Amino acid sequence: MRFIVTPEFAQKIVGAPNFVTAISKFIDIVQENEKAAILADRSVLQVLAGSLYTFNEDGVTIYFSFGTDNEGEYLLVADVSVNVASAAPNREPKAKGYRNPKYDSKLNPQFNSSINPNFNGKLNPLFNGNINPTFNGKINPDFNGSINPRFNGQVSLRINGSINPRFNSSINPALNSAINPRRNSFLTGPFAYDLQANRIGFLVLASRDVFLMFDNNAVLTGFAVLNPLGGYVCFDPEERWIGHWVKHSDDGFLCFDRKNKWTGFIVL
Repeated sequence: MRFIVTPEFAQKIVGAPNFVTAISKFIDIVQENEKAAILADRSVLQVLAGSLYTFNEDGVTIYFSFGTDNEGEYLLVADVSVNVASAAPNREPKAKGYRNPKYDSKLNPQFNSSINPNFNGKLNPLFNGNINPTFNGKINPDFNGSINPRFNGQVSLRINGSINPRFNSSINPALNSAINPRRNSFLTGPFAYDLQANRIGFLVLASRDVFLMFDNNAVLTGFAVLNPLGGYVCFDPEERWIGHWVKHSDDGFLCFDRKNKWTGFIVL
């Protein structure tokens, strides 16, 4: 069968010898077979009904689909990744620019008092009413409908399919390896951490105003909506308000629950 590769795929395999064996085997299968036989191969799985498939071999996952042009049907090789799903959830990224709060004390509130709400009252909603949703209606979704997904369809995963990973595969890390830290070790973030600076998840920007929140296994745990102060209001997948983020000076956020208890932080 005829095949075409995307520029992204071609660029990714340059200088990546660990891909070569699996790719060579896949190309042999494609060239020697038609669509039905390719899909019947034991290494092929359907990821998205009728539109996206994977070929898995020796820890390498190749993403492909089918299309038709003037010359007939073809197979489009879209992406490739090293499958590290069996690796530890907190496997550290390799990318230049990755900022690890366990090694960079400037990013860690436990060592940098300027971004620790226990020492910097301006970042603590218990002492600064302006960043406390209980006292500032502008950042309280019960009073500001524009940041409440139940009143603003643009920020609702139920209503706006473009920000829902179930309907938009480009923002679904289970389908898009480029945004999945367990499949793409060159991601630099954003990442979520607990108070001990353990990485507990990552974020995907779904729109200008919405971040999706995933745990280390790429399971959706909630989403965050931009508020007028540059922070975010957080909701669970069922759109129940669960907390908020306060922006600090070092390009990140402090995470608080509904009762304004500090629970963690975000490094962008």
